[in-house]
Amino acid sequence: MSLDLREVGSVKINFGKIIGSSKWAMYCVALMVGLAMGVINPLATTHMTERGLGDIWIGAISSSYFLFMALGSIFIYKKQRGKDIRKLLIAGLILAAVCSIGFPLVNNRFLWFLLMSLMGAGISFNMVGIQTAMHNVSDTSHKALVSGMYSFCFAIGFVISAVVGPKIYENTAWMAFLIGALGLCIAAAFINFKLNNVLTIPTYSEGKIFSKINLALSGAFAYGFSETTLVSLYPLFMIRLNFEPSQVGYALGIFIVGSILGTIPITYLADKIGRKKCLGLTIFFSLFAIIGVVLFESFSGKLIASFIAGFTIGPIYPLSLALTVQDLTKEELLPGAALFTFAYGIGSTAGPFLSSVAMNYLGNNYIFSICFLIFVILIAYMTISSTFLSNLIKKREA
Repeated sequence: MSLDLREVGSVKINFGKIIGSSKWAMYCVALMVGLAMGVINPLATTHMTERGLGDIWIGAISSSYFLFMALGSIFIYKKQRGKDIRKLLIAGLILAAVCSIGFPLVNNRFLWFLLMSLMGAGISFNMVGIQTAMHNVSDTSHKALVSGMYSFCFAIGFVISAVVGPKIYENTAWMAFLIGALGLCIAAAFINFKLNNVLTIPTYSEGKIFSKINLALSGAFAYGFSETTLVSLYPLFMIRLNFEPSQVGYALGIFIVGSILGTIPITYLADKIGRKKCLGLTIFFSLFAIIGVVLFESFSGKLIASFIAGFTIGPIYPLSLALTVQDLTKEELLPGAALFTFAYGIGSTAGPFLSSVAMNYLGNNYIFSICFLIFVILIAYMTISSTFLSNLIKKREA
């Protein structure tokens, strides 16, 4: 028996299409991976800072995670077409879990670099595989909302570990990273037992899809750059302002709470009024959030700015993902998801490194200066391209 349709405004939401076809299990995987990432990314920065590692090395090591995430997405696209990738996804998550356990047990910058790189590659397999399968079984009218649910579940896991993780870290550093590893192992278990029929990647003949998704890829890059800068370097930014690690965890948690509360309504709205329009609006309001995060000096001010930043920046990921897949055929979903993850990974790679350089040479308050510039450029690009397209349509109609 199908689930009843519930209507909000003029849009009907079939909840069977939102959670059916094993999508609920994919959301559980996102939840567990989010739980792990809420520990690994911010606490890795905290751990290296407390061990006296320099800013440039911290930025480089944080970036290596995302560089190998980008490279891993290309690997899974080139080597795994037409194959059941379930075993590869499981192996990647287990590898990342082992590296998470090992990270606080070593005190060598080169080993940290290696461990972060392997974690990035392992997680990338999961991202491309799950996102391809998710949209392969999703209804066209709910692409943004399904992407929003995926991001929502990831954010729930992230906020839990971002708040609890630092408290555990203050007492026993390795225990916090062990919790992250446990989350990855549970995600692997979901893939093994609940997703054994939906992870075969279709074959694909090479074609030109970049022109269909160039705006979405720009959004993925911008989101990766800004979100990863905040998650990876915000702890360093606040520690330099003499905030405690637990306060850093609360600020990151509030950022994710903002993402949680913003993602579902904004992605629902995007399916209703247009995904591109919603993407432009969220990027525009993100500019003000970035300014607030830097300028507010009190802890309460930082919390308010972090919440607004999460509410506006968080939905950029699912909106860009929905824009990526909305015009693609099922055979094009894999390269689309791979290019999306690649753009996100490259943005995330550049973010911590370039922002740490800006902090080192320009000052602590310049942590988000490059993020701000990227958002301004993207808004300008969207405005110019929309104006050009509108004028072109008018000329054809004349």
